[in-house]
Amino acid sequence: YIIVTTFIIAMIIMGITYATSNSISQPILQLKKIITGLSKGIVQKEKVNITDSGEVGQIAMAINELTEGLKRTTGFAYEIGEGSFDTAYTTLSDQDSLGHSLVIMRDKLKTLTEEQVKLVREKASALLEGQEHERKRIVQELHDGVGQLLTGIRLRVQMLDENTQVR
Repeated sequence: YIIVTTFIIAMIIMGITYATSNSISQPILQLKKIITGLSKGIVQKEKVNITDSGEVGQIAMAINELTEGLKRTTGFAYEIGEGSFDTAYTTLSDQDSLGHSLVIMRDKLKTLTEEQVKLVREKASALLEGQEHERKRIVQELHDGVGQLLTGIRLRVQMLDENTQVR
C-alpha cells in the first residue's frame, strides 16, 4: 500500500505542478508573442487580457500602455504622411525619442512645404513677368516697324505726287 499511495501522491503532485506551471507559462508565452510582434512593428488592435494581479499582470498592463502609445504615434506619423502638418501631438514622455523625432520631422516638412509653395508662386510670378516683358517688346517692335513703314510709304506717295505734278 505504501508504494501505491506514494505513486498516487506523486501523480497528484505532478498534475498540480503541471497545471500551476501551465497557468504561469501560458500568459508569459502570450506576452512573449505580443512583444515579438511589437519588435517587428506589428501593433495589436486588441488589448492583452490577462487578469493576473501579480508581476505577469503588471507586465500585461505595461504592454497595453506600450501598444496604446505606439498606436498614437503611428496615427500621428500617418497624418504627417498624408500631409496634415497641423495635427496636434503630445509626446508620450520627455524621453520619447520617436515622438520628438516625428514632431521635428513634421515641423521641417511644414517649413519645406511652405517654401515650396513660395517658390512655385515666385516661379509663376517670374513667368508672368517674362510674358509681359515679351509682350511689351513685341508691341514696341510692331509700333516702331509700322511707324517706319508708314513714314516710308508717305514719302514715296509724296514723291509719286511730285513726279506726277512735274510731268
